[in-house]
Amino acid sequence: MPDKLPLRPGQACLECRRRKMKCDGQRPTCARCEKLHKTCVFQPLERKTAFTQILQEKILALENNLEELSGPRSRLVSHPLFLLDPHASESSRSTPQPIVPVRRLIPQYKYDPGVPIEHYPPGRVSRTCTAEGYGAVVPCSVIEDKLRYWDPQTEIDPQTLNYLYGCGNLSRFEPIFLARTRQYMDQALAYADRLLHFTWASVILSTYYGRAGRVLECHNTVSTAVRFALGFRLNSRVGSPTPDNLTTQEAIDLMEEKSLWYALYLLDTNVASRFDLPGAMPEECVTELNAIFVYLQSQDDGSCDPVLHWSMRAIGIVGCVHALKLKMKEQENAGWQENTRRAFRAIRTHQLDLATSVLREVIPPLDDPIGLLPGETMGPLNFLLVRPHILLYSASIHLYNISAHEDPKAYHRALRAAVDMGTLMRRMRASAPLSALQIPAIHIADIYTACEVLIRDLHQPSRTPGSPPFLAAEQALEPLFDGLLDLIHLYPTWAPPMSKLRNLLEGTQAYDII
Repeated sequence: MPDKLPLRPGQACLECRRRKMKCDGQRPTCARCEKLHKTCVFQPLERKTAFTQILQEKILALENNLEELSGPRSRLVSHPLFLLDPHASESSRSTPQPIVPVRRLIPQYKYDPGVPIEHYPPGRVSRTCTAEGYGAVVPCSVIEDKLRYWDPQTEIDPQTLNYLYGCGNLSRFEPIFLARTRQYMDQALAYADRLLHFTWASVILSTYYGRAGRVLECHNTVSTAVRFALGFRLNSRVGSPTPDNLTTQEAIDLMEEKSLWYALYLLDTNVASRFDLPGAMPEECVTELNAIFVYLQSQDDGSCDPVLHWSMRAIGIVGCVHALKLKMKEQENAGWQENTRRAFRAIRTHQLDLATSVLREVIPPLDDPIGLLPGETMGPLNFLLVRPHILLYSASIHLYNISAHEDPKAYHRALRAAVDMGTLMRRMRASAPLSALQIPAIHIADIYTACEVLIRDLHQPSRTPGSPPFLAAEQALEPLFDGLLDLIHLYPTWAPPMSKLRNLLEGTQAYDII
């Protein structure tokens, strides 16, 4: 019979271990203890951890470490914004219809032609939402009822057309409206005295494309209009000194030409800077207009509406920041020394910082009644001031983000602007979803940029889930997501880029540029 296998360490009885003698391990009493009449006691063996269990525990620990390194997981990853189907929109050649009704409020204006305008009280901003009044804003159902019985061969009433244009969505009649617009524009080119009419129509058409989220068509239309205006030397007439002996009609014509030139500058700079597309404005024209609206080196004659003036100044700052980024890239590719590039960037950013600070001081708060007609009531805030504020926040984000990676002060300024945009969005959505009349589709890019800044802050090493800075960033981010969801319902063509926000929030995609 073969010998028994030797016992493993720790399997001998306590008496044999004390005597340091060989134990056969037989239970309940080994042979040696039985021979010596000793009490045989075996110590219970500790259960060893299986090797596979050890590997599983190590894998779990590595997965936890990987999740911590990829950034904190926010509760906002389950926001309804990220449940949209990015492929549900229609062809990019047409504007999809909104899938939610447009908000049915804003101004309340009761005008009586028999009462002199000077007898009306000044416009005011109410703290509560006001019902629609004089027809500038009406329910979608009313518009659809009018369109249901509308004969496309006849003219449409201006109220309905203005509403459809303001919403950035011409419903199922869009092909008819666009075809008629292009037909009238072609007819205007046959008359030398209608060049301004054609250019204004191009501005309106490109604005509609921008509101509808059709960026390339908006860019192509405004670029063509700018080159056309340069062709009949609109910039020369606007830039020339104003004669003192103008008649009333000549002064009105000159004011209209200036407004048209400013509108072209506004559109061209807005689209080029936001979507990294080439601008059509010559550099000398941009420099001249920036001197008026950005650096305030020359004064405007006051012919421009103040709210529009503030918007143009903010867009001008964004355009200057965009040009600065391009210039910095050119310098880097040309082999400029680091110190020279830093000095150039410091000078330009300081100039733009001063322009941004001046603009921040002159734009009134959202409850200011500026721009309202006598007797007009708007609530819960003055929506005429929403666009200047959004553009100001966007200009601040783009400007301070240039140095945010190395300057903590610039980082916090950009973050402050993004938080302010979230506060604005929360106030606008206090009682109802956003409407296309409040925020055009092109401002989706500004809201998106603010979201990127806040998400970047969530991934800072000091931002642990549940900490006050983390919760503050989430609180500012949530109304921005809500606002984007409202606008995506109105403009489904903007849905695809939203998936990147979720990837950034989860930490599965790195930033390319903010």
